[in-house]
Amino acid sequence: MEGIKSLESLPEQVKDSIGKEFGSLNDLYRRIFDINHSERMAHRQRDQKAISACEQELLDIEDKLEELGAEDGRDITTAIASDYGDLVVKETIDNLNKHLARQGTDFESMRKYLRSFGA
Repeated sequence: MEGIKSLESLPEQVKDSIGKEFGSLNDLYRRIFDINHSERMAHRQRDQKAISACEQELLDIEDKLEELGAEDGRDITTAIASDYGDLVVKETIDNLNKHLARQGTDFESMRKYLRSFGA
């Protein structure tokens, strides 16, 4: 998971500062992960106020990370957002596979079939 790798690759002094500010690297990771989840749910509900609040919270974290010595806070939040996105995609494919299994096929078979038409 890229988000954890990006946090672990930070200089020790920065990691120590993050630990003092956020509790631990894992606590920071979970917080950013949870914000991404909240933002996704807000998008589903078309709750612009909640979306804006999530975006602002991420910006605040990015600024704080840079104050603590991280070169680019956005790199960190983006890597963690990517981890979250990977799990969402995996969940979606798993759900699709359950549906397709009832039809006697699966995601990979359908993808190969669609690609044979140039899709």
